[in-house]
Order: sequence, then structure tokens, then C-alpha cells
Amino acid sequence: MTHTGGDEMIDYQIILDNTSSMMSNSLKKKNHWTNKVHEAVVIMSKEGEFGFELKGGAEIGQFPYFGEVKQGKAAVQSGKLAQSELLLEVNNTAVAGLTTRDVLAVIKHCKDPVRFKCVKQGGVVDKDLRHYLNLHFSKGSVDHDHQQIIRDNLYLRTVPCTTRQPKEGEVPGVDYNFVSTERFMELEQSGALLESGTYEGPEP
Repeated sequence: MTHTGGDEMIDYQIILDNTSSMMSNSLKKKNHWTNKVHEAVVIMSKEGEFGFELKGGAEIGQFPYFGEVKQGKAAVQSGKLAQSELLLEVNNTAVAGLTTRDVLAVIKHCKDPVRFKCVKQGGVVDKDLRHYLNLHFSKGSVDHDHQQIIRDNLYLRTVPCTTRQPKEGEVPGVDYNFVSTERFMELEQSGALLESGTYEGPEP
């Protein structure tokens, strides 16, 4: 359809631009990694095994993920377990950001059947926890909320480092590891820190 009036042509162009933007946003939502999350329902074997090796974990800066999956070691009621897939939840408990030991403890205390929420690595999410936490997402988005859940899990076991002086009542090694700026830079450059940043506090 052709319009000859200048104003009409501008309005028509705006409509086309808005439609294109809506289609693009819809496609992004459809392709978001959360739409690829699937569930596997598993019953423990008589030997007390679930038939998979758990790898990764926050202690090495990774999401927990499945290593070798041993067929016949456990009964999979529905879904499937696949090697290298990320483990996100165990019976609705978010486990990203936990150590391998803590994830296994969560699994151990679950009653049969156990529900695992998993997703294939790729795109925004792979096993590299540092990479995901350093990405910037809009506040209120699924990824932003997921980052916060991961941070909450990390702080269950992690003692953060800071270059500031201890405040009254703070215990070194419990509340924070108080380090020099030089030591902090060394840790950051070596990749030992999951996240790092600079905070300018209020004026005294």
C-alpha cells in the first residue's frame, strides 16, 4: 500500500517500525534459554544411586552439571538426564551457586521421586558461572532475578573480600576477608574472584 502524503508516510513507517520491534521482542522471548529448561523425574536405585556423576560447582566457578550418566543405575520416570547439561533445580530448590557437596546434600535429603530441572549449555548459559554473573540484564528480567538467586546461594558458603577497613563488630574471615588493594588486584587478575566491582561509599 502506497501513501503519497508526507505525514501519512511517516505514520505508516512508525507502524512498520513498531510491528518489527514487537516481532523481534517476541522472537527473543521465544528463543530465551528458560524456554528450553526441561524436567527429569528420577527414582533412586536400590543401591542408593541416581546414576549420574555431578560435576562443576561454585567451588570452581561453575554451574553444577551432569558428567557421565550411567544407564540402568536409576529409574527415570519421565524426561531424561543428559551429559553436560546444567542442573538448575532439585525439587524446586535452586542449586546454581552451590558447591557440589551442597548440591549432593540437597539431593540426598529429597524423598523419591526427585525432580531435576536441567537445561542444555549454550548461548547465555554455559557452565562458566563467572561469565553469567558478569553479564548485565535489566532489573526485573528473568536473568537478573536468576543472578540474584545465584548470589544468595554463593553467600551461603563464600566469604567476600573487601579492601575497606573493618567496621565495628565485623569479624575477619567471617563477615569479610579484609585484604589490601594490591592483593585484591592479584586475586582479580588470577580469576580467583567470581565477581568484582568498585563501590564508592557515602561521604563521611
